[in-house]
Amino acid sequence: METLSKSKWKSLLARAKRGEPDAEWEVGYYYENGAQDKSGKLVAQNDPVKALNWYALSAKQGYVHAQVSMSNILSSGDTVEHDYPAAIKWAQLAIAQGSATAAHNLATIYRDLGKPSKAFRAYRHAVEMGSTDSLLEVGFCHLFGFGTKQDF
Repeated sequence: METLSKSKWKSLLARAKRGEPDAEWEVGYYYENGAQDKSGKLVAQNDPVKALNWYALSAKQGYVHAQVSMSNILSSGDTVEHDYPAAIKWAQLAIAQGSATAAHNLATIYRDLGKPSKAFRAYRHAVEMGSTDSLLEVGFCHLFGFGTKQDF
């Protein structure tokens, strides 16, 4: 649970309702994770559906962090039902804007879907974009021959 003052929350909501994509994403973030003030009083209840709706508003405006968040929430299946085609679409849009995180996440989606060749290519692309997390995954792919020829 995040810590957030009630006044900051009200200000953030006002900005989001005016259609500011960074504020819409942040409101979605607080709904995804929940927020309380310093005294422990709930400011934003964890609500995955509201999170998804706010992320979508921001992502449709091209806000890369929201596109990554959309991909993550739709692929995780933790809080909302899996929607892999939509998760892939949002990841690809974020990758087009230069998000190495989205490339890494796309590779993980392909891994989870049992598409090793696509996963390996996406992990390599993420490395090329600067994702150090993906270096380890590329190494594992080579070690175990996942999506590529095994190469110790």
